[in-house]
Amino acid sequence: MLKFFKNKSVGYYLACAAAVLALVFIVVFYTTLGVPGTENTSMPNSAVSKTAETIGIFMIGGFVVELAVLLVPEFAFVQLVALVLFGLSFYKEIICCPQVLAAIVTGVAYEGGSLPAHLTYIILEIAIFVLAIVSCFLGLTKKTEEGTKESET
Repeated sequence: MLKFFKNKSVGYYLACAAAVLALVFIVVFYTTLGVPGTENTSMPNSAVSKTAETIGIFMIGGFVVELAVLLVPEFAFVQLVALVLFGLSFYKEIICCPQVLAAIVTGVAYEGGSLPAHLTYIILEIAIFVLAIVSCFLGLTKKTEEGTKESET
């Protein structure tokens, strides 16, 4: 087990943190989502046509790809796929938010939705996205020099 973590860089641990946060997001999202189009949901009514579930589906896809990259760090370029999926999840969340914010500003909550839930989603998604981007630039493994040592006898 220690041999597996021996040659890992800071970027690897940041990618691990992104994967853990993605898992936390998935649990929180599907726990608070409810049934879109009813009163028991964190999404506005208009989110039904935008398929609010795809926010979680993109996040699950990103989590699975990130997990695969963590298990096989030699193929680190695949992490870009996870980054795209995290970005799509964030995009879908952003297009669901204006109705909730409009209800707060105007005082007319005709669309429904939960602002604290959406703020939680956005904060988690930003943290996941930033961790994934930083880990892409730092790399997942440490650079090793291919040098030979001469032994003195």
